[in-house]
Amino acid sequence: FFFGMWSLVVLSWLFCTYGGETTPASSPVVPGVPPLQRSNYQGPQFECDRSARVMPIEHVNDDYCDCADGSDEPGTSACSGSSTPFWCANVGHKATTIPSSRVRDGICDCCDGSDEVGKTGEGPCHDACAKEAQEAARLREEKAERIQRAKGARLEAMAIGREARAQRQAR
Repeated sequence: FFFGMWSLVVLSWLFCTYGGETTPASSPVVPGVPPLQRSNYQGPQFECDRSARVMPIEHVNDDYCDCADGSDEPGTSACSGSSTPFWCANVGHKATTIPSSRVRDGICDCCDGSDEVGKTGEGPCHDACAKEAQEAARLREEKAERIQRAKGARLEAMAIGREARAQRQAR
């Protein structure tokens, strides 16, 4: 019981201290990195995901593929043949990943435009996530309505079938 209470106190303190964030607010967010992996990109050093190679954090997203797995370039297309995807936050819609080869290619693949943001923090894409979320909600509603109509038609057909069977049995 005591340990359980102590855990709650510590978790409450952490939540209040960091506001529910996994990293302090002062930590920069590395483009293309999902929240659960952001801690790997904090501090003065970076270690490649699938090797023990360590380098200065300044080598992350510098348009040069230092890690064989491409983990040092999550926000560029420098390691376009790697398996490291680019994470689109798409706030207001659905987070997704795209192949790193689609980063900074002039085509807005993420609805928030984060895949086309350059080193200056600017990009050619506008945030279309709210519009896409609205469209997705509309499509879900239409699908739910089609399903309800189909269920109604099915129930009607079943009732007709039951009535026909009852008439045949009555003869």
